[in-house]
Amino acid sequence: MSEFPEQLIEPRFKPLAVRRPLARSLSTQPPGASTAPTDAAQFPPDMRLIDRVRYTIRARQYSYKTETAYVTWVLDFIRFSGRKHPADLGPDQIRRYLEHLSVERNCAASTFRQALSALLFLYTQVLAVELPWIEGLKIPKKPARQPVVLTPMEITRLFA
Repeated sequence: MSEFPEQLIEPRFKPLAVRRPLARSLSTQPPGASTAPTDAAQFPPDMRLIDRVRYTIRARQYSYKTETAYVTWVLDFIRFSGRKHPADLGPDQIRRYLEHLSVERNCAASTFRQALSALLFLYTQVLAVELPWIEGLKIPKKPARQPVVLTPMEITRLFA
């Protein structure tokens, strides 16, 4: 018999639950298929928009980093548009936000594309709104990588 209380003998951390139930893993759906609602009307009416975004991302088994990045971009877009619901906004507001990112914030091309992907995911997958193609976007270009060329004098100083 031990002199220690039982709470010290029990493990401090409980094992993590299995992420995918067995019944779902044995389904006939292909591995990449989604069981998330594809129509915005299938979400409960009291569910917040950010919770809808998180639910849809998790149902499609995106990575946690993608989830945090997309939620951050959606929240930034909502703040930029004066805290209006994205369903009430149109392509003009999206264009203004993306131009704000590329011109005023001077963000990199990959950052711009990530924000664009997050907004497209929000509108097409979560809100189930088909957006027309946004014309006239100022998409930042990746800077051309300039090769570093040394003069013969610099090479001799480097290896000397």
